[in-house]
Amino acid sequence: MKNRHFIVYPFLVALYSVLVLAAVNIGEVVWLHVLIRPIATALIVASVAWILSRAISRDVHIRGLVALVLVVWFCWYGYFRNALLSQPLLFPVGRAQYAIPAYLLLLSAVVYVIVRRVSRPVSDLSRYLNVTATVLLLMPTLVVLRGHGPKGKGAAEEGAATPQTFQAKPDRPDVYLLVLDKYTGAHSLAANYAFDNGPFLDSLRRLGFDIPRSPHANYIHTHLALPALLNWRLLDDRPEDLTVSNGALALDYAAIEDNRTWEFLHERGYRFMFFPSAYAATARNRHADLQLPDPSQVTSEFEVAWRRSTLAVPMLRWWCRAFACQRGAQPYAPAPPELIEWKFRQLEQLPDSSGAIFAFAHFTVPHEPYIFHADCTPRELYWPVADSGEYELPVKRAYIEQIQCVNRKVLHFVETVLAKSKTPPIIILQADHGHGRLGWGLTVQPADVPDQAAERIDIFAAYYLPGHPSDVVYDSITPVNVLPRIFNHYFDANIPLQPDATFWSTWEEPFKFTRMR
Repeated sequence: MKNRHFIVYPFLVALYSVLVLAAVNIGEVVWLHVLIRPIATALIVASVAWILSRAISRDVHIRGLVALVLVVWFCWYGYFRNALLSQPLLFPVGRAQYAIPAYLLLLSAVVYVIVRRVSRPVSDLSRYLNVTATVLLLMPTLVVLRGHGPKGKGAAEEGAATPQTFQAKPDRPDVYLLVLDKYTGAHSLAANYAFDNGPFLDSLRRLGFDIPRSPHANYIHTHLALPALLNWRLLDDRPEDLTVSNGALALDYAAIEDNRTWEFLHERGYRFMFFPSAYAATARNRHADLQLPDPSQVTSEFEVAWRRSTLAVPMLRWWCRAFACQRGAQPYAPAPPELIEWKFRQLEQLPDSSGAIFAFAHFTVPHEPYIFHADCTPRELYWPVADSGEYELPVKRAYIEQIQCVNRKVLHFVETVLAKSKTPPIIILQADHGHGRLGWGLTVQPADVPDQAAERIDIFAAYYLPGHPSDVVYDSITPVNVLPRIFNHYFDANIPLQPDATFWSTWEEPFKFTRMR
């Protein structure tokens, strides 16, 4: 009977490239569905590698080794290039026009050695690689599965007061909550970017918006700012020793999804319209009556990171140059321009809906990556590696252009919704935090960067409140008190207010708070 040999290690190594990245960044993989497309892509790559290997050798063991090299070549290209860029002597080779030829040369050399120097069947090596790849795959798989146990408590389980039942006033207003990520306040834009945002703010005022003079953030990270905004409470009960590496993000993400704002308005007959983003915390919401678009159609941040570690991005760029892809199409961007534009168009159509609605959209602009010019034409994706030094001026220019585009889209949305709404709506335009030019993986303390810290907590905020009551919002309001003030006025609620406090924390230890004000 012919001895059968099962070569599975190229497929296991392809899966490992996805799962090890997920294990290292477990906080960004709150929903397991974000792994589906990367895993499917990795398996397709392994299958193609196995098919191509047949053209090189008929020996099943040689084919396995060749397929393994092809899988590694595709899945680890980004790491190879980063290694070149990190070495001064090899930096020129790591540049885009040279990295792929260098990588191809290395691939060819390895395949040549396998085909020419391995002269006999290596069944023992195949068995060893099957076992080794299985063991390697088990470790990140267990980390990922362990990281997706109970997600922590939602708002109602965190000791939050049970929403009381009140009846809304007749002709209930629609409620629109738009969070504009990393939108710095006007004072810091003028002082640090030489940009006057006054004309945009004046346009909002003429439309009836209240604009606080000095609003400031409660927290400097989105995953902290959104739970405070949506649940009307500060996060002073978070365990200080919980880190991003061991579950802090999952706790916050659960509080964002199971939030008191949705519960409050749902009890009053509102339908919940949710706009998923690429950001894991707002990637989906199971409580929504309608999600626009379906979460499966939004490319997650994890998927983007995995693609950037592979040969997929340079291959897509080559394809677009060769076959004239539509200008501005960025299939590997977290939120491509066309998706941002589509969401604004969908928001503008909501006043035609029957019944009262609560629309919540977390826009990942003006946060980087920079995808828009000032006139909202798509630009080549710009995701800077730093915000200071030689990158500071280009980053500032790109950020201001994206601010200008966001302003145009917001104004069009506001004018359209106000014109189409039979009952004047409540519109909340809210930044989570400012820019700060602090780069990735924020580790500094505010005392070390006082000017940048002040910019990070200086935020944009504007509120359209029907009837123009003068006592709902105030100049120094923070996000945690915005919805309670509005709901107390329009729904006769009695929600207690929180201190308008601001807290600083690092990325890795988000619950070790330093109070700033």
